[in-house]
Amino acid sequence: MKKTFILATMLALLTGSFFSCDNTTKQEPYNPDSLFGIINDHYLDDTIAMEKDPSAYLLSLIDKHIPNQVNHDRLIADMVSMQMLMGGISEEITKFKDAAITHIKTDSIVARINKEFADIQSDYEKLKPGNAIPKLSINTPDGKNLNLADFKGKLLYVDVWATWCGPCVGEIPALEEVYKHFKGNDKIEIISISCDQDKDAWTQFLKENPHQWAQYIVAEDGQDALSNEYKVMSIPRFMVIDPEGKFINADALRPSDEDIISYLEGLLK
Repeated sequence: MKKTFILATMLALLTGSFFSCDNTTKQEPYNPDSLFGIINDHYLDDTIAMEKDPSAYLLSLIDKHIPNQVNHDRLIADMVSMQMLMGGISEEITKFKDAAITHIKTDSIVARINKEFADIQSDYEKLKPGNAIPKLSINTPDGKNLNLADFKGKLLYVDVWATWCGPCVGEIPALEEVYKHFKGNDKIEIISISCDQDKDAWTQFLKENPHQWAQYIVAEDGQDALSNEYKVMSIPRFMVIDPEGKFINADALRPSDEDIISYLEGLLK
């Protein structure tokens, strides 16, 4: 498990939220952020162990510094849940889930993790490469309604973002460079889809920060599809869709990734 992803998940739990288009997450009846505050205070105790295996190191810190067994087990379960929600079901997250379960002694919590894993795994099946993308209602800045599933004929690189999301805005300069590189190539199209619920904030942002690639906003009747069908639980999120409207990658490289140009060029061959 990459250290940056472990740290991002810690931050999400510490703040009680993450950059999500769906802010209806239910609060646990205990206080995981205060418990992670304890872990955060000790995170640099052993930098060698942290660098060697961040996930194992984090679990060891919880073992050491959270003596209450129920709080200990629930905290680990929340960590696993957050990673599955943010990153889907990957080989790395599966390994972390399996390792985490060995640290939990409460059978009901182990059952909860396994059920959540199975449910999320089932949900993410529809995002596999080759599957047709679900319908997603989006609007143009002037209010014209479109459906993402109708975008066909070109390779589509999709940016899902929001004006209030710092990391999303931080990707814009890199996305502009990607756009410039492929400008004039009629085999690829780059679009941004905002999940802002405040359309005025979005239009004002675009007015102050104009971009050359197409800009859309999720329509009111598309919000559920974004979270339930596309499993966009955190942003920024980038997707690559083939000319037939099928997923190539539902969680693709970001524009700031040094391999993004070569990755997209490889798909165009």
